[in-house]
Amino acid sequence: MKKKFKQVLLTGSLMLALASCNKKSEVILPTPGVGKPATQNITANYSFNWDDPNTITMPVSASSPTVYVPWRSNGGTPLDAGIVDDYHKADGWDLVFNSFSPDNFPKAGDRGAMATSNGLPAGGLYFALYNRYRGIIRYYTYIPPGLFGGSTQLAHGLSIYGNGSTGLLSFEGTDIVDLDNKATSFTKTNKDGISTTGGWYAMQYQLAYDPLFTSTTFPNPGFRWDCYNVSVSQIKLNGTEIGSLKGTITTPAPDFNWGNVINGALGIAEIFGTAGLANASSDVAKAFAGAAAGGLAGNTTGFLSGIFGGNSANSQTVDLAINSTITTTGTSTSFQPYQLNSTPLPGQNVAGTNGVPPLINYPLGVFNLSGKPTVKLTTTLTEGTPPYEYTNPDSRDTYTNVYDLDYNEINSLLLFNLPAGASYDKLGAEVVLVDPDEVPGFEVVSAQREVIGSHTVYTGVPAVIAYKVQHWDPQPASATSQKVAIRVSFRIKSNNGVPDVFMVKTFLANLVS
Repeated sequence: MKKKFKQVLLTGSLMLALASCNKKSEVILPTPGVGKPATQNITANYSFNWDDPNTITMPVSASSPTVYVPWRSNGGTPLDAGIVDDYHKADGWDLVFNSFSPDNFPKAGDRGAMATSNGLPAGGLYFALYNRYRGIIRYYTYIPPGLFGGSTQLAHGLSIYGNGSTGLLSFEGTDIVDLDNKATSFTKTNKDGISTTGGWYAMQYQLAYDPLFTSTTFPNPGFRWDCYNVSVSQIKLNGTEIGSLKGTITTPAPDFNWGNVINGALGIAEIFGTAGLANASSDVAKAFAGAAAGGLAGNTTGFLSGIFGGNSANSQTVDLAINSTITTTGTSTSFQPYQLNSTPLPGQNVAGTNGVPPLINYPLGVFNLSGKPTVKLTTTLTEGTPPYEYTNPDSRDTYTNVYDLDYNEINSLLLFNLPAGASYDKLGAEVVLVDPDEVPGFEVVSAQREVIGSHTVYTGVPAVIAYKVQHWDPQPASATSQKVAIRVSFRIKSNNGVPDVFMVKTFLANLVS
């Protein structure tokens, strides 16, 4: 059936929307927020002052040899240059767990690092720091010389068990957060191998703020930190070596074994620190380097998830995740557990003797949304191409689709858990169309195309896409069934000289019309 022809003009609001999209810019939301004075006050009495410049060795058992702190050059395997000096209290780092304090873990009087027959710490020598401004928990674990023989990689991660639920782990294992499906686990595999001479390894995880977590009681839910070795000879991203950038491969599964996915997997590549950025050679490494440099400059282009900042040691900090196609060579035949620890996390209730309390008691995570955001689709149809004759085979209909967001809704969904006196500003948001179906007639009116790892996305405020189709054909169904998300960005400022932190998170959204 022929459609009755009519000329449809773009509305004034749509014209303004299109005009506002001529260039990509950050949208400033109206009211900066300030941290609640009652949150994140330190009350623990530290038995291990890791930040004292006179602390150069670890408190291992008396019968064990000397183990130096991770940030000393004689501490063993060198940590990434971007994090080796990033551990100071002045930058927001607090001690959460340790396995060597006489008054902590696993019970009073235990030192944790026991001597073996040859006098080496057998394992269990680790501690964890948490950064109040970035929402990152970082574990440092010491691996004695020769412990894993010819193994190559260290795998590690967090998982939730018990009857309770929490969104605390939702920022890991993905670059687009789905608030309807709370993450329960993830496993990371370090790109750099384990040294046979032993040393320290750092592993860090982004945590999402969950205000309901404070009402839970361990072990419902409980948390498990796994650390074990695997044997993978080579890891490639998109078929290319990642180059000199330090990093990990993250998969949303516990006890992940690379032996199941040799020669192909889809996961998240993550880097932290900036070592190697200037010398990135492969296209994959250059993409990471460009995204990291942009994030440090306060730009969101080229990535969907990242935390960027500085510290009092004048080094730049990066925690950048990009969805990538991962391939491996070699075999994965070894699966030797090194750590397997279950513990409450800060902010959680501890009933009786069910768990050893952490050394801090404030809730973790600095940011989240309380619910799934919304992207609104407005479609305007302009019919016909002169001459306006139904029989003209060149006649086209243009469906102009405006994907927009509501800043008031975003403001209502924001959850912040900042240190006392800290504030946030430069809060912006933009629409993200994820891997759209670029069928014939697909036309970008006002949006920026970004290739981010294995994703092709179109971003904008709003993002405007048109479909030009034969006069007889309807708009492609894909226009109304896009996978849409909202990329949120903001800056955290302290009141005590800590360098600013720039955070970017992308949340899957509901599409309504």
